[in-house]
Order: sequence, then structure tokens, then C-alpha cells
Amino acid sequence: MKQLGNQDAGFVYNETPTTPMHIAGLGIYDQSTAPGGRLGHKDIINYVQDRIHLAPIFRYKYVEVPFSLDKPYWIEDPDFDIEFHIRHIALPQPGDWRQLCILASRLNSRPIDFSRPLWEAYIIEGLDNIEGLPKGSFAIMVKVHHSIVDGASGQAIFAALHDLSPDSTPMAPATPMTVDRKPTSAELIGRALPNLMGRPLSQTRSFYKKAPNLVRQAIRLYRGDLKSGAKLRVPQTRFNHSISPHRVFEGTYFPLEDIKYIKNTIGQGTTVNDVMLSIIGGGMRKYLDKHDELPEESMCAMLPQDIRTEETRDQQGNMVGGIFADIHTNVEDPIERLVSIHQSTDEAKHLAMEMDTAAVVQNYMGGFFNPRMGRRFNKLIQNSKVMERFGPFACNTLATNVPGPDFPLYHAGAQMVAYWGIPPLMDCLGLGHAIFSYCGRISLSAMACREMMPDPEFYVECIEEAYEEILTAAKDYEAEVKKAAVSTPAPKKRTARKSSAKATSSAKVEATAETAETASDKPAAKPARKRAASKASATSKPKAAQEDVETLKETA
Repeated sequence: MKQLGNQDAGFVYNETPTTPMHIAGLGIYDQSTAPGGRLGHKDIINYVQDRIHLAPIFRYKYVEVPFSLDKPYWIEDPDFDIEFHIRHIALPQPGDWRQLCILASRLNSRPIDFSRPLWEAYIIEGLDNIEGLPKGSFAIMVKVHHSIVDGASGQAIFAALHDLSPDSTPMAPATPMTVDRKPTSAELIGRALPNLMGRPLSQTRSFYKKAPNLVRQAIRLYRGDLKSGAKLRVPQTRFNHSISPHRVFEGTYFPLEDIKYIKNTIGQGTTVNDVMLSIIGGGMRKYLDKHDELPEESMCAMLPQDIRTEETRDQQGNMVGGIFADIHTNVEDPIERLVSIHQSTDEAKHLAMEMDTAAVVQNYMGGFFNPRMGRRFNKLIQNSKVMERFGPFACNTLATNVPGPDFPLYHAGAQMVAYWGIPPLMDCLGLGHAIFSYCGRISLSAMACREMMPDPEFYVECIEEAYEEILTAAKDYEAEVKKAAVSTPAPKKRTARKSSAKATSSAKVEATAETAETASDKPAAKPARKRAASKASATSKPKAAQEDVETLKETA
């Protein structure tokens, strides 16, 4: 039996009929690589059953303390039935990409059953009319409550349920699995009383020590003194109101080689994540502009961050913080937007360190409230629509980035050919994005409230236009740099200067020939319309990468 941590409990308290707190992922698999070339529903159930000891959290059941006196507990479910959790369905006709997105949207609109372990998996057949997929491909969508995992701990579970080759065999469990006896009400109350008395005092003492620094940073946020663009109030958009229980999902992908080419060509410290944020910012700008709703001020994104340390690396549950950074939707030039986003994210990371985000999240999220108070507080906030009345606080959208492996993975012998993450939504946060890299491609998915985004296909078109724009701008920028280098036979080496948010693309062309020579990773050919994943090549894995995945399996 294990008690939920403060942050785990916080996600339980945030659960409402319109804001189910689960995260999800949608993977597509080519069953032709499996032994015999075909997989059945029972084959997948047996595969997961053989490996569930590598992800024991999948057997944990949620147990509340009587009268909600203390945070809930996890216990081994004595009635665990894997066939309840793994369901088999088929796409309705015509079985195309649009139908898959609609099905994923509907499945994610439903809350998870709290009377059983908090996860569900759906095997989805009938994908043969999705362009580019191998015939016979199937999808698996997994929903897991956020109280169980975050993005980082979810990677370990993801690795435990995949192999490095089609014919891998599972590791034997280190110890026989045991089933917990369900504690009595008296036992739970007995455990709760000391915590009920001591926890608020200890957390108040800890908060008091950190209060001066938190107040200083809050004043800076209020004044708007931060270069990152982080602030208490952000522009109001259609995505920053109370949400409905209905969802829409869409996704696309880009060649990772192109994203790295953009990063390396522009330089100035930009990262792959900065490039993806620039594409998101450009997509949101185009979408809202075409609806005549583009705010003059830059919109802001919340970027979840793993806050595990060396000591807590193997810890299950949630250890996730977040930074807030402008995505410069008020900047039309894609290169200028990218450089400005890099400055914003860099400053946001420094702010998070100054505020000791890890300590704040772990000590206070869900820690001050018992379940009854926590749920009542959230219900009060929701019913009063305080977030909507006073405008969105801190951010306009969510963008989470989870790096995947650069080599193929297999589930029951079927090769995974594509994967999209699916983030949760909350009131005043009606649009979320998930970024995932795998086998030379990087996927970008969007989950939104249906009433706020009735046209998700159009939004993805805006995202793809933003990608094409920044890729073209990077090529033009490289050509101009090379042209400038040729016209200047012996340039003097210059000290790199920081670009301001108001620098233009033409000013950046003054970079030296040395900069042009280091811009590696030429772009891949323009991808076709990304409504399906082409079959990934089964290349051999680097030894170090293989050892990393095996380590994840052992620690899951």
C-alpha cells in the first residue's frame, strides 16, 4: 500500500466531469513484422500480461480514506482483470484518418473508472483506408490517469511495453507479485490522524521559508519585468474559457532532419523544442488571424518540465514542474519568432530555478488540502467561473515535449510506425499540444475543446503552413549567408551578438562564412500530406541507446 504524493493527489482533486485528468497516446503498428505476420486481440493481451510486472502501477487501485481525512492510497487490486482494461474495436467506414481522429476524440472525452486501476487501452482495427499505412496496420490508444504518471515516468512504462526486436522475450519478474489486503476503515483513519495534525504545520513552515523569494518573483511577474514574457495575465483568446467535456484531436509529423536543419542554420543557441514552439506559435497565429481573433500581444505557453533529481530518478508518480514563455504569436517573421522564443524559454528556465519550482510543486500542490477541501475548492473555482471572469492566468496553451528513441520499437512483434501524444485540458486551457520524436520523425498533435475548435483539420493545415514557412525561411537565410560570405573574401571573425526580439531576418544575414559552414543537416525532401505514417526502417540500434532502453525496463 502506498499513499499518493502531493502532486498525484492534486490531479485527483482536479478531476471533474468536464476536465478528466488523464493523458493518452496513440500508436500505429505494422503487424506484418510480427511472427506469422498477424496478431490477434488475445496475442496483445497475453503480451501485456507477461510484462505487467515491469509496470506495476497498472495493477494499483485507488482507495480513499473515510471522510476524506487524508490523501488517498494505491493498493494492488485483488480483482485485477486485464481484459477489462484492454478493449478491441474497429473504425467505422470509411476507416480513414478523419475517423481515427474522431474516435480518439470520443474515447478521450470519457473519464476513467475510479473503481479499477486507472488506465484503459483500445486496440483499433480497420485502418486500411489511411493513406501511407501498411495494409493490416492497427492502432493502440492508451489512457492513463495523470495521478499515476507524468511524461518522464510514462517513458519508463512505454519502454516496458515495447521491445527492441520482433522476437524479444520478456524479463522474468524479480519477485512473485503479491496482492495487498484492502485496509479497513479504522486502519485508514488511524493513519490519517497524525498526518491531519502535522502536515499543514510542516508545510506552512516550509512555505514561510520560501515566501520572500516567491513574493519577489510574483512582483516581477505582475510588473511584466521578465524577458521570458511570463506574466500573471495573458491575452484572452477563444481557448481561454471554461471548457466542455467534448474533445477534438488532430496530428501531423515532420522529418526530424528538417527541424534540426532549421535549428543548426539559424544557430544562436536555438533548440529543436524552440523550433517546434515557433511552428506552434505560427500555427496559432494563422488560425486566429483567419478567424479575425489574433491578439496584438504575444500569447504564452506552459511547458511542462521534469524536476526529478538523481535521488528521485526512479520514483513513480508525478514530479513535473512547468515554465511559462512567450511564443511570440505577434511576430510574423518565422526566424525572428524562433530567436525570440529561444530568449523567452531561456529566461523562463532561469526564473524556474530562482523560484525553486520543484520544491513549490512537490510541497504545496495538493498538500494543503485534504480530498474533501481540494474538491470543494476546485468546484468553487469552476462554478464561479473565476478564471473566465478575470481572464486567463499565466498561459494560453500547453506544449509538452517527450523525446522518443531514434530506432524502431515493437509491440508483440508489430513495429510501431508512428506515435502521437494526447495532453489533458483544463478550464481556461482549451488547447494543448504534444511533441514526440521517433525514428527520424517528430510528431505534433493537438487536443482541444470541441466548442473552441470545431475545425481541427484547418488548425493542422495552419501548423503545416507554419512549418513550410520556417523551413523556406531557413533555406533563404542560408543562401543569403553563403552569398554574403562569397562577396566578402576575408571576413573578420566577429563576436556573436544576441538578437533582440525586434531583430529582422535581413539583419541576421550579416553572419560570417564560418556560420554558414557549420549549418549542417540539409533538409529532407518535402513530406507528403501527413495523414498517415510511412513504415519506419528497421535499422539497427546504437549500443548505448539499446542499453538505455533496457535500463528503463529494469527501473519501470
